[in-house]
Amino acid sequence: MFRMETGDDKDRRDLLRRRLRDTNTQASPILRALRGTPAERELPLHVWALAADGALAGGLVGHTWTTWLHVTYLWVDTPHRG
Repeated sequence: MFRMETGDDKDRRDLLRRRLRDTNTQASPILRALRGTPAERELPLHVWALAADGALAGGLVGHTWTTWLHVTYLWVDTPHRG
């Protein structure tokens, strides 16, 4: 049986992230090879789609990591969807 808790907890968040990283690194020879190299860094990525009049028509906020794209937010204005 588990007890569930909610709330911000930086120490637990950091521990969870470290354990996930360690587990994934152990399971993947590709990740093991990337650890400690420049390719390991996360790089922020913000992409903006602008309409002819300069208004925001859409956008993506996320980051790249190794060969992956992580999307945090993706939005396209209604007239441009389809």
